[in-house]
Amino acid sequence: TRDIGNQAPNVNLVQGNFGFGAPIISIRGVTNGDFSAVSNTPVAVYSDDIVLTNILSHGFSLYDLDRVELLRGPQGTLFGRNSTSGALQFISAKPTDGFSSGGHMSFARHNDFVVEGHVSGPLSDNVRARLSGFHRQRDGVVENALLNKDESTVDVWSLRGIVEAELSDNFGIMLKAQHSQSRGDGVVFHSSVGDNPFTFDPFTFAPIVEPGGDADDFETVNFDLPDRFEDVDSTQLSARADWNINEDWTLTGIVGRVDVDFEEFNDDDATARRIVHEYVNREIEQTSVEMRL
Repeated sequence: TRDIGNQAPNVNLVQGNFGFGAPIISIRGVTNGDFSAVSNTPVAVYSDDIVLTNILSHGFSLYDLDRVELLRGPQGTLFGRNSTSGALQFISAKPTDGFSSGGHMSFARHNDFVVEGHVSGPLSDNVRARLSGFHRQRDGVVENALLNKDESTVDVWSLRGIVEAELSDNFGIMLKAQHSQSRGDGVVFHSSVGDNPFTFDPFTFAPIVEPGGDADDFETVNFDLPDRFEDVDSTQLSARADWNINEDWTLTGIVGRVDVDFEEFNDDDATARRIVHEYVNREIEQTSVEMRL
């Protein structure tokens, strides 16, 4: 989702304190300065009409999409949740009337491997389905000179299934199930104390020479936690029903369920000393019901 900020004016998405799972979104300079993992954002984010209320659910992979909709400014008319600075909606590609399939694969430096694909088509005269998946794996890109290893690895996979059924001439339903899993090192912090091979004693504040390398270039770090990790599991379930009452009126019902499990262990002081090692565990359970006429 962070790539959206590179293509839309007045929109900025950056990696926050909680890594890939929780990007910081701002529209027209209005953003959320709270670094808490359970905070909300003034930019409402939707996935196929389901609002994602927590920032930990905003860092998902973009694959097999029909389009992305961006609305700038306060919103409260088109969606069931008000937002201060704007709204982002990610709309998945829907099942096709005829059989179709496709895929994409890429390989880049740091063994950055990406593969995605989909298959779609009819199951019967009035039922269509689409199955799509995504996987990305990458080695670390930041050298930890103290532990002699590379930090900021990525291992992500996601699977989505959508079924559409036309039960009558004026009534149809859509069912969606999506699950994603992210395993990696999490965000890499840099410390101003660690911009050189010196760090300090937390009790006397006296400089201490530590092994490691220079971190001035932001491509090298010197922190001491060897087993950092950031694990995110996310599940989305939704059902949408559309009843075309007549040519002027349509009644739409949307039910959604979002479950996110987030676990992180990180070196917050980013120095060679054992000062602040933080463990974070968050579980989000969200149920939403929306009716539109």
